[in-house]
This record gives sequence, C-alpha cells and structure tokens, in this order.
Amino acid sequence: MSTGSFLFYAKSAKSGSKFEAGSLIAANLTNDNPSNFTFDLEQIITDATAPTVESANGGKLIAYLTSVATASDGTKKWCEYTDADNAAMKAMFDTYSSKHGLSSFEVERVLTDLNKSLKPLTSPIATAIKTAIDNATYATVNASDEVELIAALDQFPQEFNLPVGSVDIKWNASAQKFENCDYVGMAALNTYTYPAQLWYYVNSTIQTSNTSKKTMYDNTNDWNTILDAHTDAVSVNTKTRAVAIKDPIQYAVARLDVAVKLSNASMADNSESAEGIATAVDCSAVFPVTAILVGGQRQVKFDFTAQTTGTEYTVYDNVMNTNTMKAMPGTDYSDYNYTLLLENGTQDVMMAVEMQNTTTKDFYGVGNQLIPAGGKFYVVAKLTAALATETSGHVFKQDYTTTAKLNLTDLKKAYNTIPDLRTPQLELGFSVDLTWQSGHTYTIDFE
Repeated sequence: MSTGSFLFYAKSAKSGSKFEAGSLIAANLTNDNPSNFTFDLEQIITDATAPTVESANGGKLIAYLTSVATASDGTKKWCEYTDADNAAMKAMFDTYSSKHGLSSFEVERVLTDLNKSLKPLTSPIATAIKTAIDNATYATVNASDEVELIAALDQFPQEFNLPVGSVDIKWNASAQKFENCDYVGMAALNTYTYPAQLWYYVNSTIQTSNTSKKTMYDNTNDWNTILDAHTDAVSVNTKTRAVAIKDPIQYAVARLDVAVKLSNASMADNSESAEGIATAVDCSAVFPVTAILVGGQRQVKFDFTAQTTGTEYTVYDNVMNTNTMKAMPGTDYSDYNYTLLLENGTQDVMMAVEMQNTTTKDFYGVGNQLIPAGGKFYVVAKLTAALATETSGHVFKQDYTTTAKLNLTDLKKAYNTIPDLRTPQLELGFSVDLTWQSGHTYTIDFE
C-alpha cells in the first residue's frame, strides 16, 4: 500500500516556564490508529489535597487559625463563648469563624485586624487570643501590631503555583477546628492546568514529484508555487523523490484575547450605609489584572477536536504585563492578554479575571465576601456559545482567535475565592463584547 496522505504535528520550541511556554501532553502517538491519539493540558498539581495536609504549609496555616479560635481563658475556649459570657467576644468570633479563603495574605490580614481590635482589651480571653496570635511557630507581631508569617508560610498557595483564591476552608463547630471544605462550590486543586502549548496540525493528502525540489525551498517561492511543481502522483511510489503536503499546516490550538476596563471611577459594592444606601468605592486607582482563568477545558482527540466527556479543567494563565493589563475607568480597554487554549465543545464557557484591590479600602462582593485592600478578587464572565456563529458554536476553536472585551460595571459580583467555573448559577460580574477574528469577539459588562 502506498502512502497518499500525511498526519502532521509540530510544536513550538519556545522556552521558559510552563506558564510562559504552555504545556500539552501527547499520548499514544506510537499507536497505529490515530483515533487513539490524545492531547491533554498539564495539571499544575495532581494531588488535590496535598497543599492542605497537616505537614504542608496550608495545613499549618489551618492549624494556626484553629489555635487562635480555641484560645482559652482558663475555663472556656473563645469558640465556646456565648452572648451570656461576652456578647462582644461572641460577635467577634462569629466574624472570625466565617473566614473561608486560605492564603498567606488572608491569614496575615485577618489576624492583624483581630490583634489590633483586641489590643486595648485586658480580659483573660482577649489576652489568651493575643498570645495565640503571637506564636513564633507561625508568626510574629511587629511594632505596628501587624502579624507577619514566618518565611516558610508566607507564600501559600502560590508556592504550589496555584491561584491565591484557589483554597477554601470552613469552621467545623462540632470538631472545634478549621478544615479543608472539600472544594464545595470551588474547583478541585488538581483541576488547574497550565495554558496550552502552541502546536501545529494538518491531516492532508499529498502531491509528489519524481525529481528533487530541494532548491525551491528558498524563502521566496510560496506554497502554491511549490505544490505546482509536485504533479507526478498523489501517492508515494518507487519513482518519488519529493513529497509536498497539499493542505496548509494550521494552529492546532485556540487563542483567547482578553481586554478589561471599569465603567466608572466610582462603583457600588454590597455594603450599605446606616441609611441602607449602597456605598460607593473609589475606583479611580486602576485594578491590575494578575491572572486569567478559563473553565470548560477537556482532553482533545488526534485532530484537536474536543472530547465531549471527561474531566473539565481550568486553565490558569498568570503571565500578565500588569503595567498594561489593568482595568481603568473610562472608555478605553486595557491592552490585550493572550491565552492559548484547546478547542471546546459547543457549551457556554465560564471564565474569571483575577484582579488586585489597589484601593485603600476594603469592599464587599458576592454574599458580602470581604475583598480586603491589597487583596486579590475574581470576577466571572460567561462566553455564550450561541454567539459563536463564526465557529459553529465553539467558543474556542482551533486556528481561531476569540476576543473578549470585559467591562466591570460594579463590585457586587466580586468573589474573594475562585468559584467552580463549571457552575452555571455563578454571579456574573462582567458584561462581555465577544467576537472572533477568524473567530468571535465578546464584549461583556460585569453587572
């Protein structure tokens, strides 16, 4: 049997970290049947619980928070206090135990606020809590009464290359401890992946020549000219001296271009004044965009078309130029950030933008989640498949660019931690202008 077609793959030689160069894992390429070939995004970590086990730094931070909650006045633990014991201390614990995001920044911020609130108090329970906070195993308290974690604990969960808002905890009242909350409403940690690596692909018939055409590859002749010189046969035979792949090689992956802006220099959050009026947050300072997260990513087949079943992953792209990739108030969008992805099916896709609260004030987002000054927050957008008429209903399609222009209209839909992007009932914060170049552009307002 003579060869009449080629299945061609190539990948970029770009170097750098996997966040910079991307990563794809090709499997079964030595199999005789291409239907067995697969391409997968690479998981950042493979064990979802590893970062929060007791011996890991996440587990130590959980233990630290628990030790503060269970500080005792000699008779009763703080977490056991009732209104009858001390209504103020009970209210303070209710606020403390509602904490759910776990990161080094969040722990330092929460315990600093608590320590400063307790500083003027000399009751046995207040003293016990302050002693638990100033525990050299975990942290020190500086001259400004700020909590500073020891060096080994001050980079969680970034030390695992995970997003700051990827880990959630909850207070277990019966067990009297904080614990990993099994990612209820959040993506499992082992479903975050690096962006896709740039691969090329074509499955094409061939044209052949009985004489060498080596000299034609001179960076001057175009491909049609070269093809026109391969006219002796459409399959390889004993006379063949040159082979040309007929169809052009194309990008095997899709690209998402994202730009963001703020609709106003002052935007409402979910807090209210004493009169019940929504408060406004001064957003004249820009919000740097520090990451893009895209859900709905699955394994693809030999031809880089999407599988319709299997684990859904979330691409975490944290290589941003924060000098130009920033949300500013006004009519102008930021520069674009480019993320390589795999083709998806014909389902809607949820994505999130990670930004930093560069105002000097805390604000309150979804469900009154606290977004502390200096902290990261997440706003969700939906890319609607029905709009993707250019790509037959695929939000992301190989060899196409999807453009999403995202407009944040208020801060009420901001998340403190990253919600599970598989959840259709998420609070959508961006309004989207979506189009495709060779594909579609989305323009979205976060409402």
